[in-house]
Amino acid sequence: MKDNKAPGVAFCFLAVCTSASMALQQPRATAQAPTIRVQSSLVLVDVIGQDRKSGLPVRDFKKEDFRLFDNRHEVRIATFDAGAHYHTRPITLWLVVICNESGLPKLGASAEFLGQESLFRPALEHLEKNDRVGVAHWCDNGNSQLDLLPTEDRDNAIRQLAETLRPIPFEGGTIRQR
Repeated sequence: MKDNKAPGVAFCFLAVCTSASMALQQPRATAQAPTIRVQSSLVLVDVIGQDRKSGLPVRDFKKEDFRLFDNRHEVRIATFDAGAHYHTRPITLWLVVICNESGLPKLGASAEFLGQESLFRPALEHLEKNDRVGVAHWCDNGNSQLDLLPTEDRDNAIRQLAETLRPIPFEGGTIRQR
């Protein structure tokens, strides 16, 4: 008498053997190389240097002139640009002054520049064409204001600086009251 179940048993045995050999050929999950994730940030550091003798900006910096530290550990400078190029970001220079409060002595305050705003023109003329200049002020009484939003118009910046440096009434009381 023939056993009709034998071919089915043989087929199942063959399928189990084939599955086992295929499983041995596949790499194990624990044998794979570990995945390392790295996150990096690009930090742009703008540097403007001034020549001590002429007062003009230094324009010939090289990458080798700088060392950069992060938490006291030196880090590599990946990219470096010097001077103005079509891809260099423009700067915004703010002229921020304290109010010229009339009746107060001129002790290093902004009042010393009243009528001499043109002294700022050479520095402004050495800015690149796409650089901007803004003017702002604050007063001892707590008032502050942006007098001129950043503009490429150097003449307007000088005019607004002159206006900002004009004397205002002193509202802070006497020195004894302070």
